[in-house]
Amino acid sequence: MNTKKIKIFLKLYWIRILIITLVSLLFISLACVVTAGIKAYLSMEPFYQKSTLAQIAFGLYAGIFQALIFASIYMGFHYWFMFGGGIAKMGKKKVKTEKVNVKWADVVGMKSIKKEVWEVIRLIKDRVKLQQAGGKIIKGVLMVGPPGCGKTYLAKAIATETGLPFLHAVGSEFQGMFMGIGSSRIRSLFKEARALSELHGGCIIFIDEIDTIARTRVTPGGFGGGIDYNATVNQLLAELDGMSHANENIVIMAATNVNTDELDPALMRAGRFDRKIYVGYPGLEEREQILQYYLDRISYNKEKVAINKLARLTVGNSPADIANIVREASLIATRKSKTKVDTDDLHEAKERLTLGIKTEIILSPKDKEIAAYHEAGHTMVVYLLAPTQDVFKASIIPRKGMGGATWIVETEERFILNKEEVLGKIKILLGGYVAEKIRFGMTSAGVGDDLSKANQLAEKMVTQWGMGTSGAVGVSSHPWAHREVSERDKEDIINNCINEINEVLRKEKIILDEIAQELLKKDELDYDELEEIFKTHGIVKSAYGRKKVKTEKEIGWDDVIGMDEAKEEAKEIVTLIKDKVTLKQVGGQIIRGLLLFGPPGCGKTYLASAIANEAEIPFITKAGSEFVEMYVGVGASRIRHLFQEAREKALAKGACIIFIDEFDAIGTKRGQDHGFGGTSERNTTLNQLLVEMDGLKEKSEQYNILIIGATNMEENQIDHALLRPGRFDRKIYVDLPSFEDRKKTFTYYLNKIKYDSCEIDIDKFSGITTGWSPAEIANLIREAALLAVRNKKEKAGIKEIEEARERIELGLKRRIKVSKKEREKTAYHEAGHNIASFFFEPTLKIFKLSIIPRKKTLGVAWTSREGEGHLDRNQLLGRIKADLAGYAAEKIKYGTTDPGAEGDFTSSIKIAHKMVWKWGMGESGYIGNFHELYFND
Repeated sequence: MNTKKIKIFLKLYWIRILIITLVSLLFISLACVVTAGIKAYLSMEPFYQKSTLAQIAFGLYAGIFQALIFASIYMGFHYWFMFGGGIAKMGKKKVKTEKVNVKWADVVGMKSIKKEVWEVIRLIKDRVKLQQAGGKIIKGVLMVGPPGCGKTYLAKAIATETGLPFLHAVGSEFQGMFMGIGSSRIRSLFKEARALSELHGGCIIFIDEIDTIARTRVTPGGFGGGIDYNATVNQLLAELDGMSHANENIVIMAATNVNTDELDPALMRAGRFDRKIYVGYPGLEEREQILQYYLDRISYNKEKVAINKLARLTVGNSPADIANIVREASLIATRKSKTKVDTDDLHEAKERLTLGIKTEIILSPKDKEIAAYHEAGHTMVVYLLAPTQDVFKASIIPRKGMGGATWIVETEERFILNKEEVLGKIKILLGGYVAEKIRFGMTSAGVGDDLSKANQLAEKMVTQWGMGTSGAVGVSSHPWAHREVSERDKEDIINNCINEINEVLRKEKIILDEIAQELLKKDELDYDELEEIFKTHGIVKSAYGRKKVKTEKEIGWDDVIGMDEAKEEAKEIVTLIKDKVTLKQVGGQIIRGLLLFGPPGCGKTYLASAIANEAEIPFITKAGSEFVEMYVGVGASRIRHLFQEAREKALAKGACIIFIDEFDAIGTKRGQDHGFGGTSERNTTLNQLLVEMDGLKEKSEQYNILIIGATNMEENQIDHALLRPGRFDRKIYVDLPSFEDRKKTFTYYLNKIKYDSCEIDIDKFSGITTGWSPAEIANLIREAALLAVRNKKEKAGIKEIEEARERIELGLKRRIKVSKKEREKTAYHEAGHNIASFFFEPTLKIFKLSIIPRKKTLGVAWTSREGEGHLDRNQLLGRIKADLAGYAAEKIKYGTTDPGAEGDFTSSIKIAHKMVWKWGMGESGYIGNFHELYFND
């Protein structure tokens, strides 16, 4: 055994032995020559001694100089040709044995990872016991994780603990410009490892960035690169398989930053890389330990440095990043002539490494304003639309070629991002772009990087993570096959994010302006300053980490004025949603669908919002038009996406409400397509809605979801399949308000403004607004308040209410010149309306006659109806007569008419048509609209 070790030793170190021997012989021969020369010198005469001494000195110096020159040239060429420099020996490049001294105690944090690694160390140390027990020695360990997380450090710690030689190579060292170099260097590495293993009883090979040579093998493209790469991978596989000798205690360790599925599958099988260790970013506790470890190596102020807070600021930082922050902080403290590092130094170091060094560039006032609004946009989106992130600092000081920067930190550890969180990141990137558009109407070139990153994230959402609205999952095997669909998905994601940001920033523009102005004053705003701005505007964090605006009161039952019958039905539905268990015990079924019918502005959306708020569950609102698209399949895809979102919210919060306004856009009766695809697309969308609703019924135990639809259409125009039991189980009719409801509505909205209660008679205005919706009454009060401000009055009075009503119903007065003849004709026309109303329709009161031009008319007879209920035949005929009276008055006075009577004719014809076709009031005996019934059924 000793003889074998001597042979291995000579094989490894023969060059050193040869050099030592040659140097020794050189010194011995030199000593002999010098001794002989001294003897000869002493036997000479004094004169010859001096001459000889001079010659010897000159010859000695000249010889030494020549020897050094030739020796250098020889050794250089020898090394070049014999030790890797020559073309013939390029593959023989030797990997040096690295001396490592990384102790196990130096590996900070990584508690769970260290357990796995220690098991590897134990298996290497106890190899004899393992072999006796019949087990096999571990051959390969693959460490996967982001850069700087300690993979190399762990490998060196393993080598130190096991006491084995450590061969360190990088994947790029096995690549070269000539064929076969990679495989040759692989052979050379393993040959050296075997020799060291025989000499020291084992060896550790560590290949960093192994993905350089170990990705999936490729099909050669004809230039030789693919062939050489495949040969290198094959040689690595062969060497790994060759490490099966019982006496060879060689462990190959490798590190990579890429996912294991990107590496060649042959490497991943058992017997090659037996163990895979994921070395990820450190958690909060581990970051605290790492910070403490590196801070203990410098002088720092223990009283002022809060390690826990610093650890929260370094979410997503690797141990190498944290070490760099501490080193940079010590340099900053030294530069400031401090003896100890404090929190400000650490914050500045983190800021420098995150955002870059501040530059001395002076921005123009216009550029500063653009930068201020841009960064304010990012900040606003983080606070209002990104639940897991916070702004630590916003700055408009130029750095890294940017006019400003926003330092964003994660508020919690996130290892897997869901769709909402990825969308949050996209919204943050787009916040600056939208803010610039809102403030300046255009954008600067500074948004380019943000838009590029947002598009990249959207691309990944669609092609890699299956988060697109089309339903496509992953990348197609033929990249161009679904390119149009994926581009449409990506465009939808970006546009939806921009629309949402635009809505939020416009709604909270006061805050946007304030942040921008504060940035212009101070150049930088830190976390506390930003928090203070948002708190003054009523924005606080909610229980789920989101930021929520509390300035607006949530809609409750008290805010839904009138419609008592509709409210009672809605309250019953809320009770059923809340008391799901009781409903199940008595054998009832959960309500799946609620359809709200009624004219526009009557409070259908308001009622749906009240249901959601009273039930205290998430509320998703959509418009029916959002499911109508020019591309086939998009509507159905959006329906699927909507219900998927609802299911996720229902699982998280216990229930969810979907509200689809203008439901008739997708819910009217299906029709036959005539070749243009539009009807077919709408039918597909409706079919998908039916499928999703049936799916909720099948999984009622799992998903407590209520779908509410609102429409202005009549029930017989909605598809029958939607109205059957199990789909839209309940129908609520929200009609125009009665006299009492209008009184309540007037009182509710008048109490929101300052008004003169002595002047305004609520009963009177409730009486003359028959047929008005709550939305129209609310608009009337708002307009009256604006007129009071314009008239410089503290309170709105009857004058403002009447003027507001006149503006809404009749329109603004037009300042146009009207001839005397036209004014006279208009006067007779409006007088005819007034007289006919008085004699033929007593319930139709003339509120005002006017010949002042408005809208498209030269005059108007402003009427209002008294009383409630439906009109009878005589009243309808009276209305027709009142409409035609203006035409008759002109004929009597002038013998002819002008085009101004066109609107009257249209109105009277519509009433007559409905009387015959819809209400069966014709004299011919026909009852009902058979034509419409035929086509509807």
